[in-house]
Amino acid sequence: MLQMTQRQIVDLGICSRTQLRKINNAEIKKTTFTAQQLLPLIVQNMDIKELFFQVDSAQVHAIKSSETVRNGRIDMAICQRVLQNIDEGMAPEQLAHNFRIPAETINKWHKNAIVLSLQQTTYHQPRHRKKDLFEIAPTIPQTSVEKNLVSKIINKIRDQYSQDRTNILLACEYALAHKSNSKSGVYFNAPEKLEHFLNTFSFCIAKSQWRILTCSLQHSTSKNRWDEVCKGINSDVLKGSSSEGRSGKGTVWLELKHPKENEIIANNQLKKYSSPCLMYFIKMLYIMTHNPH
Repeated sequence: MLQMTQRQIVDLGICSRTQLRKINNAEIKKTTFTAQQLLPLIVQNMDIKELFFQVDSAQVHAIKSSETVRNGRIDMAICQRVLQNIDEGMAPEQLAHNFRIPAETINKWHKNAIVLSLQQTTYHQPRHRKKDLFEIAPTIPQTSVEKNLVSKIINKIRDQYSQDRTNILLACEYALAHKSNSKSGVYFNAPEKLEHFLNTFSFCIAKSQWRILTCSLQHSTSKNRWDEVCKGINSDVLKGSSSEGRSGKGTVWLELKHPKENEIIANNQLKKYSSPCLMYFIKMLYIMTHNPH
């Protein structure tokens, strides 16, 4: 066992006499120390710097998600990160390597996301993005309660998708074609279409979570049918109808309430507060599942 006197220890600069006294209260000239006794002081006096490595974030995500990819399941979070990286200027080919995802899959996501970003309303305004901002990655809901809601919808969709794939995709396609970036809801001009949409997502969204904004329903020729479909859903009149005007079928906007709507309304003196959760999920589902021609 290696032993050193206090003088040897001090002369070598391992530590000071004061530090040695804290280890052992013996007299300086008579005390010897072993390496094991000195180890804490040696480590304390060494100028050890923390090492940092510059690692590309996509590579970190690839490591974390590789097991999921190998099992044949690529979740929406990975797709979202890929699209965000493309918005930041990274090439799809590089992302395929970083995330260990087939290039064909990423190219499909890329094309589908571009298609959504280019869609316009009848007034030639962007349907799914802000007018002056061209980004292909859908905007992620910001609050924790909304993120939890999206997670719940995704988990339930996984169980339901294989059983009702056709109806789910039809409902998603309808919503994407009848959504305006200037409004938070989905537009319906026939009660049958609304009924199909509500029934399709009834397994993951309760009627109490929806809100209906009606347009010209008071004198609609389909008022009874609208009332039947909208039963159990909170509704507000967005636009009334005149008893002297011509009658029509009427229209509605379907909105998803924010999970904390009541609290937000009370704190901000608002009449209502909707959530983008459903449309975010629908956009991501389209991007990941649609097969472009």
